[in-house]
Amino acid sequence: MIVGVLAHETIVEGIHHISDATHSEDWFWLNIGVLGTAALLESAVLYKAMKEITEHLPKEQTNGLKLIPESYRHVKDANPASKLVFLEDNVAVGGALLAMLAIVISTYTPFHSATGYASIVIGVSLIFVVARIFLDNAAGALGVADVKMQARMGAKILQHPQINDIQDLDVIKEGDSLHIELKVEVDPKMTIEEADDIRDYIEEKIKENVKNVTDIIIEFDEDDGLDTWTQALDKNPK
Repeated sequence: MIVGVLAHETIVEGIHHISDATHSEDWFWLNIGVLGTAALLESAVLYKAMKEITEHLPKEQTNGLKLIPESYRHVKDANPASKLVFLEDNVAVGGALLAMLAIVISTYTPFHSATGYASIVIGVSLIFVVARIFLDNAAGALGVADVKMQARMGAKILQHPQINDIQDLDVIKEGDSLHIELKVEVDPKMTIEEADDIRDYIEEKIKENVKNVTDIIIEFDEDDGLDTWTQALDKNPK
């Protein structure tokens, strides 16, 4: 809400600067110095957010400048707090650099309304951040299916030699938490002890490879001879 109000005020001020543009060199170096310092400080915070987003990746995949594209590639999978910091600091760093450029242009060229246009761009960017976080939080509160993780998890589960098929697999994301429900098909002659071993195996493998799993519900059914999981993937490619 606070960010939304700031975005609105930034856009309004930008419109005022455009409609009443004036040439002034007052406080030029002070403005540049403050914005430059802000950009450096926000860059440090942005770097930490990138590290958090990519912490689950192999180190060789995030060495040096590789960290930057990988963080943008995996931001959609980050927890809400890291995603918020990442998006806000992107706007903060980009906005500071854009504002510095606009000040230089408005000071040394006839295009005195450059700062106004820069303010509008920054304000619109802030609105995008607010909208994105609101939608993500709404989806997290209601519970949203993580389709890509379902496909990866299904492939891992089927590697067990005694699991013949997966009838159903749901991975529901609520905020930072994951709820997993699955029904697997096994040999109808399987003993309770064997089924219990499979349950322990599945739970162990899921918790080893997936963070923030709060509960896992596993059901067993006899093998019906149909390849249900493969057919489901063919109908709904991940």
